[in-house]
Amino acid sequence: MRFKIILIAIFSTVFAYLAYSLFEPFARIGALAGIAVLGLSFAAVIWVPLSLWQKDAEATCARDVIILHSAYGAMGVISFLLVFSVLKDLVSLLSGSHLHTREGTAAVMSAAVIGSLLGWINARYRVKILRTEITLPRLPAALDGFKIAQISDLHIGSTIKGAFVERVVELVNGSGADLAVLTGDIVDGWFQELESEAEILKKIRLPLGGFYVTGNHEYYWEPSRWIPKFTEMGFNVLHNRGMPIEKNGAKLWISGVPDLAAPGAGFEKPNADLARGTASVEWIKILLCHQPSFAPRAEAAGFDLMISGHTHGGQFFPWTLFAKYLMPFAFGLRQFKNLQVYTSRGTGYWGPPVRLGAPAEVSLLVLRSAH
Repeated sequence: MRFKIILIAIFSTVFAYLAYSLFEPFARIGALAGIAVLGLSFAAVIWVPLSLWQKDAEATCARDVIILHSAYGAMGVISFLLVFSVLKDLVSLLSGSHLHTREGTAAVMSAAVIGSLLGWINARYRVKILRTEITLPRLPAALDGFKIAQISDLHIGSTIKGAFVERVVELVNGSGADLAVLTGDIVDGWFQELESEAEILKKIRLPLGGFYVTGNHEYYWEPSRWIPKFTEMGFNVLHNRGMPIEKNGAKLWISGVPDLAAPGAGFEKPNADLARGTASVEWIKILLCHQPSFAPRAEAAGFDLMISGHTHGGQFFPWTLFAKYLMPFAFGLRQFKNLQVYTSRGTGYWGPPVRLGAPAEVSLLVLRSAH
């Protein structure tokens, strides 16, 4: 109940601000029409956490899907409206210019529509391979050039379906990678509705196979069914365990932990020491972990590289700025003491089908030896 009250209070405040900032300059009829459309958009957005997330798979219907798609689209537009409205009002206040006009409203709304459209194109059609070379000083020369293809935060769900997943699989299979890793938030919905969409991932065919760990979203949707499904599809589910990988006569250790949300759903908590297991001291040790905030525990357990996701790189402006300046491992390659952390910006998206300033990626991590 407290969550609902806080959520409604926040949405009501934002709604009131936007209604005034955007439509106060208009005549009564125009203002009421604009406020009505804005209100319907807010109602659709708030319906998602307050209603849809409370239903089970059998209770959803075609009407729910239509409202959900409208809500996710509205999330992106409202976000841009808020950002550009605040900018307009700040410029007006600081410069003494009078921008609280119909023309100012038209400019804000145009910018929001353009931003949403560009973000939609980026999210839906511009997922690409992003190659990053990672030098690991102790990596044997025989493993120089070892390639890992990473899928993270795919969020197969109501707006990410089979065609998108097929494109991702094609990118992975054509990447030249030795193995694939799936670092959580791969599925984001009911098992019976999305099983066939997720099954497309079993088409991934790389020489040394595929490996999977959960993200927080898997624990929102029937984890007791989804986690075994990845084993059934041929992926090695690495929850607090690891295994050696061999190529050219040399070995490295790849392991993983379940997401930090696992204990709250009644599953085992992540344990870096268990994941390290029986790994030989001289082997390079790689940890798959959805949330990069796990880095201190991974470093303390002696891992050389942690591969993560979760942040989406902020997904779209201006949240990309918050991610960049407020998160220590927002995206890309970072060093934490003796541990290197690679954080993917994500392959799919969550909520608004928008990516702006944080491109969707299938990460291709190329390990380099210092020898």
